[in-house]
Amino acid sequence: MIKKIDKNNVAQIYEIEKENFKDSEQYKNIEFLLDNKNYLIVGNFIKDKLISYIIGIDLNEEYELLKIATREEYKNKKFATNLFNHIAKQYKKIFLEVNKNNSIAIKFYKSLGFSKIGERKNYYGNNEDAINLVFEHH
Repeated sequence: MIKKIDKNNVAQIYEIEKENFKDSEQYKNIEFLLDNKNYLIVGNFIKDKLISYIIGIDLNEEYELLKIATREEYKNKKFATNLFNHIAKQYKKIFLEVNKNNSIAIKFYKSLGFSKIGERKNYYGNNEDAINLVFEHH
């Protein structure tokens, strides 16, 4: 079941963060994002267990996708794809930045229909560039 995430789910987001990102969000940062009305955070649940989530900024007709992640044991089972499709129905355009070296994420985003619109040199520091991607309804 897909639904909006609330503060009762912070611990579960934090667990998934630690599994997926070496620079995972701090617990208090997740709470801050949930308090901020500009962020739309949605999760895919099985009963009360959070399986995957998407974090982004609601910009009226556009959405800036900041993170999408899935519990390790549920990867490659379309949970993230279903979450993205849920968000995509609500916005005309979705955009994001992804590390140029993150080939798994780039492949995933391209499978969803994202296309490259630019690059940001040294976006992550240490000579790591970002690729700008956009998804638009046609």
